[in-house]
Amino acid sequence: MNKKTNWLWGIVFIAVGVMIVLVPMLGLSINLMHMIWTVLLLLCVVSNIKYRNWFLIVMPLCLAVWINRSYLQIEDVLSFFPLMGAGVFVSIGLSIIFKDHSYRYNHIRYHRSGKHADYTKQSSHDESVINIDTALSGSAQYIHSQNLRLITAEVSLGSLQLYLQQAKLDPEGATIKLDVSLATLTLYIPKEWNTQVDVSSSLGGVDEGFHERDYNLPKLLITGEVSLGNLEIIYI
Repeated sequence: MNKKTNWLWGIVFIAVGVMIVLVPMLGLSINLMHMIWTVLLLLCVVSNIKYRNWFLIVMPLCLAVWINRSYLQIEDVLSFFPLMGAGVFVSIGLSIIFKDHSYRYNHIRYHRSGKHADYTKQSSHDESVINIDTALSGSAQYIHSQNLRLITAEVSLGSLQLYLQQAKLDPEGATIKLDVSLATLTLYIPKEWNTQVDVSSSLGGVDEGFHERDYNLPKLLITGEVSLGNLEIIYI
């Protein structure tokens, strides 16, 4: 998180703490847990508008609506799975419409990372086995491994970009195991790599671009699950 985001999250958590004390003291008929989750979800929405992470904009809004369905007086006409399903389709549609903008933004950030370092937490890795865990934040990870065997990536309520252009696979191949929940994960992979995608999705989207892979190269297997989120694979 950048400094402005840290201030925003800090103020929100302080405000929630104050409300936890004031609500019972003032006798207000507010469900504290509903209030806390709604605030966190809306903050997630606001934090991702700049980056157009549509799954992290639309899906938290859908969850916020579901949590507050009684206050909105729509509990008799709204069911959870249709609402989440609609959110997924809307997110996928917006991601497709604005795909070019998202690619240009991340492509520029990759080549001019110094100018964008305040927007997203960035780091690089050169190990053969890499574990990445991103939650409630945006992260860009640059993989420089020259003998890559395994990447384990867990992303929740956040966004992660993985850049593998500078990496080389182990001669026996490599695997990317991912778990994406209420989040977006974008993989930038050399187009000539022998990449196989075996990812299951539950109310989520998997968007893989076309590429002509070289079957003589070591295999990169991408596996895992996407739930209420989005996986985008860009071959460059």
